[in-house]
Amino acid sequence: MFFKSKITPAKLLQIIERAANESWNELDLRGQLILVLPPEISQLTSLTTLHLWYNQLTTLPPEIGQLTGLTKLRPSSNQLTTLPPEIGQLTSLTTLHLGRNQLTTLPPEIGQLTRLTTLDLSRNQLITLPPEIGRLTNLTVFDLSKNQLTTLSANLYLLEKLEELYLYENYLPIPPEFLGSHKNPGFFPSILDGYFNDSRPLYEAKLLLVGEGSVGKTSLIERLRNNQPPNDTGKTVGVDIHRWPVEATVTSEGDSFLALLNVNVWDFGGQEIYHATHQFFLTHRSLYLVVLEARKDEAANRLDYWLRHVQSFAGDAPIILVVNKSDQGHLALDERGLRLKHPAIQAIVHTSCTTGAGIDELRQAVETALASLPHINDWIPLTWFEVKEKLAALEQDTLPYDSYVQLCRDAGIEHEAAQRTLARFLHDLGAALNFQDDRRLAGTHVLNPEWVTGGIYHILNAARLQENGLLHLDDLDAILDRRRYPPEKQPFLLEIMHKFELSVPLDRDRYLIPGLLPKERPAFAWPAGSSSALEYRYAILPAAILSRLMVRLHAHIWQTAPGQPVRWRNGLVIHGDGCRALIAADPVANQLSISLDGPTPQRRHLLAVVRAQLAEIHASFAQLEAEAWVPLPDQPGKAVRYRALLNLESRGIPSHYDPDNDVVLDVYALLDGIEAPDERAARPLRQLMVERFNMDELRTLCFDLGIDIETWPNEGKPALVRNLVLHFLKQGRLSVLEEKVREERPFL
Repeated sequence: MFFKSKITPAKLLQIIERAANESWNELDLRGQLILVLPPEISQLTSLTTLHLWYNQLTTLPPEIGQLTGLTKLRPSSNQLTTLPPEIGQLTSLTTLHLGRNQLTTLPPEIGQLTRLTTLDLSRNQLITLPPEIGRLTNLTVFDLSKNQLTTLSANLYLLEKLEELYLYENYLPIPPEFLGSHKNPGFFPSILDGYFNDSRPLYEAKLLLVGEGSVGKTSLIERLRNNQPPNDTGKTVGVDIHRWPVEATVTSEGDSFLALLNVNVWDFGGQEIYHATHQFFLTHRSLYLVVLEARKDEAANRLDYWLRHVQSFAGDAPIILVVNKSDQGHLALDERGLRLKHPAIQAIVHTSCTTGAGIDELRQAVETALASLPHINDWIPLTWFEVKEKLAALEQDTLPYDSYVQLCRDAGIEHEAAQRTLARFLHDLGAALNFQDDRRLAGTHVLNPEWVTGGIYHILNAARLQENGLLHLDDLDAILDRRRYPPEKQPFLLEIMHKFELSVPLDRDRYLIPGLLPKERPAFAWPAGSSSALEYRYAILPAAILSRLMVRLHAHIWQTAPGQPVRWRNGLVIHGDGCRALIAADPVANQLSISLDGPTPQRRHLLAVVRAQLAEIHASFAQLEAEAWVPLPDQPGKAVRYRALLNLESRGIPSHYDPDNDVVLDVYALLDGIEAPDERAARPLRQLMVERFNMDELRTLCFDLGIDIETWPNEGKPALVRNLVLHFLKQGRLSVLEEKVREERPFL
């Protein structure tokens, strides 16, 4: 039984007495702010399930051990600091959720719970595990994520039935790719093999150079690698990839020593069209050189843009700011202010590739930053190194995935999950690009990153595409080197571009590349005086956002006449249900606006389609500063944060004076233009489902609920969640969906 109203201590005793008299087998006390569980709980000997999450318990009473019939115990989201030894008496338990507490240790008696199949210890403060954990031989799911573990017990090897082990966000010397995430558990044997068995330190990283065109990135890397003065090699087409062995002082377990680091250097061209591809190559396991030119000011170098650009893709990855060509000019920077605003900046160095000034200082800064990268000292199984080295020795541009699998098996890596984890690991290092998670690309393992990037960038740079962004398949033979990109490999390259959302197929023979469309807005009719319904304001507006949105919504693009779609580099018009939406990007103002034309209910639906796609695109960035604003009707240039309106609604405030705009806001009317009230009420449920379910889990959820989604548009996870919630809202059965979600995610 679940109690919606808060329970007093006296009332709790009455409930326990009633439950004992009536032999209840389930008691749900979640969210009651209970401080102490009374000893009388021992009377509930018929209980098989006890929910205690979202209370304020600091410990469980010893009497809990008398509930020997319990199979499910869920005291997660409390303030437990210890567990009583009597917990070991609950030998019937199959599920124990202890996540989101403050446990620092586990009692040895935990090993007596030998029937456990699921044990959640996430979000505690555990530093180590007791050896007795190895007795839980029936465990299939073990969540230890977000603790403070620094070591692992070899007794974990005894958990032979374990299928999912979550260890991410601890302090273990294991690559994060091994540890997985809340959506994808790490592969259990690989984690332990990398920790306990024959292994050696990784000592490998990526160094990426970004900045405007012609600032001297290529000359800079030549000076660093070979101490060569600059030569006129022309603009970098896309990216040049180099190998650079760097000797640096690293620290491990308190000892410092020289180590040879293998650095994969990615030198990116500065042209705008290339920026949309950075999201696939700018990763956390990297060091970034943001290169400026001393002859130009901060605005011309787009300093803030590049710093935020790296941050949006790579989060808090370290940055070295390089002011190049210092022999030809002087760029004064507020270095202290820059470091305060962008803590990721490790050093600011002024250099000249012509005279060599500052190069030694830069090299030292690079060595220091590389040696300090997280996970640079992680230990990797020798078998993984063996596969990596064999791949490099093949000197092939592409390799069938089956052949890659055979290389793994020859090295003793038999399990499919381990093979896939290694493929992702090599991809993140930039050693070998792999797209086997995408069904369209599942048949081929891409071995050489330069083959992929070189092909894509030559297509993006082709002169014949610059006028209208249309690529004909017959153009590829003239654009690409047939020896390296034979006709049978060209479709695969185009599929990669489509996966990257750089292009969209129009028919069998033509592709559209939105980033190469004309900049000029075409002529088309739009209601005079209409204003935007919603705006997104960005710290920087990545070039990829509008082009990716166009790829996703291309089937909905409105045409003024057959064969005349309304689209240009910075905008498009889509239609549906008798409505139209004008989506326009302003790169200078870092803003994207959405204007609507049509009946209100249908307008909201079309707007929701756009918002769902933007939400999914935004989520693909590591750190993207973007916020939705609602323009005020009949108040040109004035808008209010959408989040602020939702907050006012949640507090029951229908109108509010906004001093920034000197206007009284009609809160409900503004929100109703974006989303219907019942949809807003279901927002927490939608957010939970988007965050906590992957697509396969959502499909299973729909199947269990008897919902056929095969006819629904394939528009991504946020859209699927919204459509699912709307389906139950229209039937007045939202509580059914809520209960099912609660059943699937009881620890939330």
